[in-house]
Amino acid sequence: MARIVNRPPDTAHDLVPRPDMVLDFEALGKGSRPVIVGLGAALFGVDEDGLAWASPCADVKGWPISTRGQDGIGGRDLDHEMIGWWLDQPEEVREPVRRALGYGSRAGLPDLRATVLATWQAACGAGVGRWWAKPSAYDLALWWQLVGEYAGTAKVHGRLRDARSLWDAAEMATGALVREPDLRPKHDPAVDALATACACADALALLVGIRTRATAAFDPASVC
Repeated sequence: MARIVNRPPDTAHDLVPRPDMVLDFEALGKGSRPVIVGLGAALFGVDEDGLAWASPCADVKGWPISTRGQDGIGGRDLDHEMIGWWLDQPEEVREPVRRALGYGSRAGLPDLRATVLATWQAACGAGVGRWWAKPSAYDLALWWQLVGEYAGTAKVHGRLRDARSLWDAAEMATGALVREPDLRPKHDPAVDALATACACADALALLVGIRTRATAAFDPASVC
């Protein structure tokens, strides 16, 4: 399994020189503009020795919900069945959702706009090459939407990737099984993002290994 590090290593000499980022959202709606209750992010890559690594990057939960809409932006979907599901989860997972819904103190609850901008800036600062999610159709569509609203840019478009496609490619190319590690608690966005990043790093390391071996075996004289 990919090693988990608190800080991403210097990637200048890595076999994959630019780190990638996994995003995971938790929400209270099923539509394209759900009420968001959590964002987790993790960086991953393959170092100069061909070893996979993953590093947590963002862990923010519990944005307040008001009659004006989340963070003053109206029109976000709120599904009451999903609220019930969240409130049935273990305390450590459901508590940020309860606070966002107005149960207990709202002191210290984060700001959605500030969180999106901070995560975007961290990704730009790290030189992130691609964004991954599972499934990409949900989390990355939401990320692109939020970056457009708050950062005023759509540069993220075109570098959005589906994590399961990477795992499948590595499995087909090598025969190895790629699986997420069993990290807990489930449905915590930061934990889920880190688990997906570990699997993506493992898959990428397998594919990079094929490239490295092919390059080492190549004889230029054979094509002269």
